[in-house]
Amino acid sequence: MEFPEMMNKQFMTLAFLCVATITAVIGADAETKKVLKHFQFARGSITFYDNHEWENIRNGSRNSGRWEWLGNTHVCPVEWKNPKQQAHCRKYYRVK
Repeated sequence: MEFPEMMNKQFMTLAFLCVATITAVIGADAETKKVLKHFQFARGSITFYDNHEWENIRNGSRNSGRWEWLGNTHVCPVEWKNPKQQAHCRKYYRVK
């Protein structure tokens, strides 16, 4: 086996291992991140996951962060401490 052939096979093996590793990591993340509740609105959507993360897509931009319970039935982003923002959560983000 000539040197260039050997290097090509090593490169292909390394590339395969990288792809397999990335696929395993993405698959593991998808298994641990389950949708708690998804809300669809006219200008976007927000999804709350059971691992206390949220993701919002509105007008083509994406935001994300952590969420917490407001009482027993509503969820709200942790950053939203203002009473007006929490009232918004109580109005729109009922989970149970």
